[in-house]
Amino acid sequence: MSVDKTNKKLLLDNYQLITITNPTVTLQSVMGNVDEYYADGSIKSAGVYNSLIQKLNVAQSAWDWGQANIVINLLNALINEVSAQTGKHIKPDAAGMLMADFQLIIDKMPDFDVAERVAYWAD
Repeated sequence: MSVDKTNKKLLLDNYQLITITNPTVTLQSVMGNVDEYYADGSIKSAGVYNSLIQKLNVAQSAWDWGQANIVINLLNALINEVSAQTGKHIKPDAAGMLMADFQLIIDKMPDFDVAERVAYWAD
């Protein structure tokens, strides 16, 4: 069994079992992908790897504190960094997946202000 991350398919002996159409993408899952890409050589530079992980850790902290603007700014910075390193220190297929994941998180960003107001009134 294998997962074709590029085409988002689950394969068994070259038979497509499912197409992954709505994977759950979180900052933690993206950090795991960055780790995997560094381990398999898709991210070739330790410096680039460390830079991505550091930004993702800061983004996770900002998320935990409900700082949506900071998270969005960091994810946009990550998109720019990955784009700049594509074909140099990051293989294009890995870069495409990372940028898509960053954008998906931005697109699905919760409105922390609304959540805080609802929690206040629920108490």
